[in-house]
Amino acid sequence: MTDYSNGGERVVPTRANYVFYAHLSLYQLAVAHLPANARVLDAGCGTGFGAHLLREKGAAEVIGVDGSEVAIEFCREHFQRDGVSFMVADLGEPLPFESASFDFIFSSNTMEHIAATDTHLGECRRLLRPKGRLFAAMPAITNRSALEQNIRNIFHVTNLTPKGWGAKISRYFDHVVAFRHWEKGEEGGWPAICAKMSEPPDPTTRKETNFFLEEMSLDALNEHADVLNAVFVASQPRAAELSPRLEEHIPQNWAEGAIQARVRAEETAALRDEIDRLTALLAARSETADAWAKR
Repeated sequence: MTDYSNGGERVVPTRANYVFYAHLSLYQLAVAHLPANARVLDAGCGTGFGAHLLREKGAAEVIGVDGSEVAIEFCREHFQRDGVSFMVADLGEPLPFESASFDFIFSSNTMEHIAATDTHLGECRRLLRPKGRLFAAMPAITNRSALEQNIRNIFHVTNLTPKGWGAKISRYFDHVVAFRHWEKGEEGGWPAICAKMSEPPDPTTRKETNFFLEEMSLDALNEHADVLNAVFVASQPRAAELSPRLEEHIPQNWAEGAIQARVRAEETAALRDEIDRLTALLAARSETADAWAKR
């Protein structure tokens, strides 16, 4: 049976848990920024449920793009319809679309999966029409603990603070507004959110409307403890991107390299322990087989 979730990293509508509704809420919240009759690019569309929602909410056409053939297979089987199509493409490479051909680009929990983020943002700038908008959401890395959590996720290859993402996006767009993505009425902080993420599906109590966006300055967003995703709405594509900025890097005192080294050492040790366990198990089975053969 095909694992469309990619080991739990990709959200699938057939598993309607907390994470699914949190992701779906970003599409729902993006509708307020969606131009009328927009041609939309869903960059990193995953399993396609969000592209379907944007079409239902008024987009004239939605094209979902993802680097996974497995994900696009699911999209085409469940959500392809009039005005909604899907294709496989590497988001770290130039995309096969004409310049200024989209009114809206949606990107949710995608850019942290892309090593060539500058190439991708350059493509977003190129593909948007002069009055177009980019709606982008990323995991909020606001402290060293959150940085380590993201480093431990092998799919996350670009890890930045909200201020770092804001600085990077501002190199490609003249107007950028930042938002905090959080759950309404949640007072238990980040530990409570993490506990909900591990809960089994419960469609009777979960809704995408349980979440909200709160506009914040980059400094405030960067220091806020309770942020599920950092969200940016960018407009006014620049004629040419600006030079890289120091703010795009993780603060030096967070010791990112030391965290990476420790995480990799722990992973290597765990892998060696597993190899030793399997080697011992294989040897024991071999001894048992030899004993039976001598009878």
